[in-house]
Amino acid sequence: MYRERRFGGSSTIWGGRCVPLTPSDFDSRSHVANSGWPISYDKLVPFYSRALTYCEAGEFAFDPSCLKAAEAIVEGLASADITIGLERFSPPTDFGRRFKSDLIGSPKHTLLLESTCVGLLSNDSGRLVEAVECSTLSGNKFRICAKHIVVAAGGLESVRLLAASNGTFSAGLANSSGALGRYYMSHLEGTLGRLQVAAGRRVAWNFARTRDGIYAKHHIRLSDDVQRRLQLRNMIFRLHHANPMDPQHGDPVLSLMYIAKRFILPEYRRKITTVELESLDRLPKGHSLVARHIANIAKNPWPLIKFVTSWVHKRHVSYRRMPYVALYSKQGAYPLDYNAEQTPSYDSRVSLSHDKDRFGVPKLRIDWRVCPEDIASIAVTFREMRRILARTNAAEVVYDDDALNESVKQTIAVGGHHIGTARMSADPKRGVVNTQCRTHDVENLYIAGSAVFPTSGSANPTLTIVALAIRIADQLKTASRSPS
Repeated sequence: MYRERRFGGSSTIWGGRCVPLTPSDFDSRSHVANSGWPISYDKLVPFYSRALTYCEAGEFAFDPSCLKAAEAIVEGLASADITIGLERFSPPTDFGRRFKSDLIGSPKHTLLLESTCVGLLSNDSGRLVEAVECSTLSGNKFRICAKHIVVAAGGLESVRLLAASNGTFSAGLANSSGALGRYYMSHLEGTLGRLQVAAGRRVAWNFARTRDGIYAKHHIRLSDDVQRRLQLRNMIFRLHHANPMDPQHGDPVLSLMYIAKRFILPEYRRKITTVELESLDRLPKGHSLVARHIANIAKNPWPLIKFVTSWVHKRHVSYRRMPYVALYSKQGAYPLDYNAEQTPSYDSRVSLSHDKDRFGVPKLRIDWRVCPEDIASIAVTFREMRRILARTNAAEVVYDDDALNESVKQTIAVGGHHIGTARMSADPKRGVVNTQCRTHDVENLYIAGSAVFPTSGSANPTLTIVALAIRIADQLKTASRSPS
């Protein structure tokens, strides 16, 4: 669902959300095991700015004050205990399509498609990769020799490649620490409860435009001080729309979304499916369910026609597309979509299985684990957000408190963010790559991607992935000019 084996990779199905990690994500926090980055947030800021340029997402500004018409997420919703942020959206950029002519037209680049890297061949000491071994479906095999190698195959496949390139090293290439494949994280996501806006209060439910013309959307989180005091992981809330599967919403747009969900981007299709699973027991089945959705569409055709006309233009005609469906609630009720940090656990891991793919490379075995503290952190964050917002009289967080812990467990699903499996560390004994994303063990081998993140934060990883890739490129540019 999330990984594409084609030119442009996963950017061809990317939703476009661009948001940086927070400064606190880089800190070593006593209440989050194995936390802390060996580089600071400030070191990454210049690369974030350049990454936004590649992602076509504007300037490095993520505060509501950068909007053309600055507004609060809810009128009157202000407290020192909460932070309101923005998420910028790329058009989204299909990197293969956007930069294809630059790459093909450059004498410095050679693109090899329909070819698969099946192994990295190191010298006897394991300190240098001497060749990249490749294969095609037709059985053609060849090797590429290079001064520097960058593996950028995602948080799962990068690990599989290094682990399978064991040669005389049974633990895999660049794995003297034993951390390769360990600390596997994904964001803990779900839709739970709702934000009930007080009568008469304006709410920023839709996408806004920044001063530089970028689509943006609000999110809300507890302040760093509150998170530290309550020993919580990072977590954000976004305003969502009603469950498309439940025809009781009476909304023709949501009914059409449910019927046509297979045409929606994987990231958002999975979210719809996750919410659906929670309601299966209390909803009609089969044809009866579809009939009620068709009835919603038949009863309210004009709002749907107006929406579809606008949506086709904003989503499918314009290069900078409307990111996804956002709907106004007449009742002022907005389900809360949350995205939460996961603790990096040594026992959460991916490793090689005995099964092999068509090229003879071992497949992965996934053992993804969530700490009890992660579940507790999500529940406490809901309760604390409810307490803080109640003081503002602008909105309230509504949920079933008795069922909260169990609901959090049920709504968690493994998403498309594969993080931490080749973590960055200052100490070679505690990670796979150093602060420059070069492997500790192999002098000419780099890893680009979210595999190197020591912690996940609550931010979608793409912008940080691109920022770190630019940082690697700068280093390789300098190294290529060196006579050595």
